[in-house]
Amino acid sequence: MEDREYFDNYLDLFVSKGWLQFIEDNQGVLDNLDVRTSKNWDQHIEIKTELEVRELIASFEEGIRLSMEVEEEDDLDDDV
Repeated sequence: MEDREYFDNYLDLFVSKGWLQFIEDNQGVLDNLDVRTSKNWDQHIEIKTELEVRELIASFEEGIRLSMEVEEEDDLDDDV
């Protein structure tokens, strides 16, 4: 798969209703997770882990867009 197609597939995903709903739902859970509410160490670790995973999901689109920009800049540098 070419780089352009790779990024185009993600850009198509990011504007889909399903992706927008997924991100909105993920943010809703993130907004309600708080390690201070844990009752014991195991629950603390569980909540902390879920926060980390959900934060990765929340930043996924930004990471792809940044990677796309870097790739485009590299392509421009190669053309010079």
